[in-house]
This record gives sequence, structure tokens and C-alpha cells, in this order.
Amino acid sequence: MASQTLLIIIASLSFLNSAMFTFILYRFNRTNLRTAGRQEHNRLLLEIDKYLIEHDELWALWDAHRDASVQLTPHQAMRVQLFVVMITNIYETVYEFYHSSIHQNAIDRAQWLKWDGMIRNLCATSTVARAKLAEMGGSVNYAQGFTAYLKQVLADTKPS
Repeated sequence: MASQTLLIIIASLSFLNSAMFTFILYRFNRTNLRTAGRQEHNRLLLEIDKYLIEHDELWALWDAHRDASVQLTPHQAMRVQLFVVMITNIYETVYEFYHSSIHQNAIDRAQWLKWDGMIRNLCATSTVARAKLAEMGGSVNYAQGFTAYLKQVLADTKPS
């Protein structure tokens, strides 16, 4: 009888130990996913900056940087359009992370608000981006939630 009690105690302790380590690993993986996601998003933001540094004509995307006296070549104008597509793909990646991949905590909400502000600022300060995003808003190439979000941002954002 004593050996059965001892086995039950050992089994119970083993179960509690497994449950505790499972919980610890779950929390670690959740934290690791969030940290890796934020690092990847910052890397993507640096990639945008890199393109802006390497290709001066991309600054023409923003109305305040478009000089009426400087005309873009057709190649440069196409590069600006494709830059909007690239930025949109990055924004969709970030949107999906914060709206589908994780359950947001306070830090995640703050990070998402930063990205939301960047998207809204782009729409408010770029006629080219607004036109391209409106054109892309019905695209089947983007997740339905993201296209609905883009349409809402375009409706909410007034040109500055």
C-alpha cells in the first residue's frame, strides 16, 4: 500500500513538473515570437530607409518632396509606383502579425499604433500612395482584413 502511495506521489510530482515546464516554455515561445516579430519589422523599416537613401527619386512619393521643376523619367515614375507596392507588402506583413498571429498585449498595441500612424501618415502626405493604395484596395493579392483596413484608412485620411 505504501509503495502505491509513493508511486502516486511521484506520478503527481512528475505531472506538476511537466505542467510547469510546459507553461514556462509556452510563455518563452510567446515572448520570443513577439520579440522576433518586432525585430523583423524594424529590419523591414530599415530596408525602406535603405531604398530611400539609394534612390533619390523615391522621395517624390511624398507631396512635400516633389519638386514641380523636376520631372521623373518613366523608369523613375514606375520605381515610385513599385515602391508603394513594396511598402504595402511590408505593411500587410505587419498588419497580419498584429491582427492574426498574436493576441495583442499593451506593448503590441503600442507597436501597432506606431505602424498605423506610419500608414496613415503615408496616406495623408502622398497623393501617389493614396491613388496606388486605392487601386490596390480591391486586389485579391492581399488578405481581406488588410484590404478592409486600407479602405478604412483611405476613407479616414484627408490629404495634408
